[in-house]
Amino acid sequence: MLWILGLLSVAALAAQDIYENQYFVVWTSSSGAFMAMQANGEQAFVLSQLHFNSSGFSDIKQFLDSRAGKYSLLYGTLVHEADLYVSNVYSKGNENLDGQGLYLIKDNGIRCFISPCPQYDALRLNDEGTSFREVLVEAASDDIKLRPDLLDSQAGLIVLAEIVYKNNEPNVVRVYNYWLPLAAAL
Repeated sequence: MLWILGLLSVAALAAQDIYENQYFVVWTSSSGAFMAMQANGEQAFVLSQLHFNSSGFSDIKQFLDSRAGKYSLLYGTLVHEADLYVSNVYSKGNENLDGQGLYLIKDNGIRCFISPCPQYDALRLNDEGTSFREVLVEAASDDIKLRPDLLDSQAGLIVLAEIVYKNNEPNVVRVYNYWLPLAAAL
């Protein structure tokens, strides 16, 4: 009986080493190692391997090491806090990293006869429990170009933003930066 409990505890510890289907912000450290942090997380991981086989990219480490690739978002599974198996790559729109959190903005299907129209939902990345329904979206500065085709796409748009709470009005997602799928960004 004790060996079964021991086996279950080892299995539970091994499961904690896997972060499945998560978004990670990736950058190169001053020592040249690739670093990753869960989107909206606080713990950084030193990556020993980046695996791009399932993403359709053979190897984009050179891009990730460049200024344009710094702080790209990678979607995939982190195993043993060192090996990241990447299924999607997202490139940032600009250099601004001032927002409070990473969100997926999706069209919720609401249409209005007058504006403003809260036609979007904001879902906090890697945290399905935190979402904001029926929000407005605005750019934090003139540098941010929120094209309607990006916001209204079925996949949604990943943004670095803050939520501005309004009394008796829809909340506002103030966007400081956004990430596009790498194929769309090229």
